[in-house]
Amino acid sequence: MPFGSEGPEPGIGLALSGGGFRATLFHCGALWRLNELGYLQKLARVSSVSGGSITAGLLGLKWPKLHRSAEEILRAIHRCALDPGRRLRTG
Repeated sequence: MPFGSEGPEPGIGLALSGGGFRATLFHCGALWRLNELGYLQKLARVSSVSGGSITAGLLGLKWPKLHRSAEEILRAIHRCALDPGRRLRTG
């Protein structure tokens, strides 16, 4: 069988686009909503570029704990991405 002819692996994938820190903040909100809907724990793979990679990196860093507590992931995202953004905005 030729390489790659098996077809795509099953599972839910998430693509996080670029756009700098604004994309990071947007993706944090998207992860928050995916968690509320119960999809965050079901992700099989994540792909990202630029600002989306900041969020993907945070998600990957906490991934081993995801199946125990999705809330911990969201707290980490809040501490690492949302809180610094808020401090920058308020000066």
